[in-house]
Amino acid sequence: MQIYSYDNYFILGVRSLIEKLNISDTSGMIVFDAGSEYVYIFHGDKLRHADINDSFSALVYCSHAFLGKNATLKAYASRLQTSLEKDLDDETMAILTCREEMVIKELYKVPNRKHLAQMFSISEKTVSSHTIRGLHKLGVKNTNTLHCILQAWETVLPAILPDT
Repeated sequence: MQIYSYDNYFILGVRSLIEKLNISDTSGMIVFDAGSEYVYIFHGDKLRHADINDSFSALVYCSHAFLGKNATLKAYASRLQTSLEKDLDDETMAILTCREEMVIKELYKVPNRKHLAQMFSISEKTVSSHTIRGLHKLGVKNTNTLHCILQAWETVLPAILPDT
């Protein structure tokens, strides 16, 4: 098992919970603390075998595997046990439309919605609509949170996928 977090208390808590749940085989399990609000718990082999080569793709692929960092112990226990039984597959990925994906990817690079509207030849309202729907599908509250999560993914992805 790999735990990626800057919070030592979080790491100790996860290890203690796994011990308490008597989960013996944690090989391949990844617990990733993406910052102040989100934690992703998934089996690393699925991510390694998928065609993931950037932080945005990892976020989309693991969009169903997150918990709020302040979730209950019961929710953590359930997610830890679920990650051993079944895991990420194409059916559970966030399904973004092409426009939602384009807007959100560019929004990470160019946070100016007016510039994005001009770039894609659409209205600012349409940019806003694509952003809101896409973030909702990813389980992300707002663009600031998106930036934090993607930066966290950029930091940890080379360790999870050493060949990329």
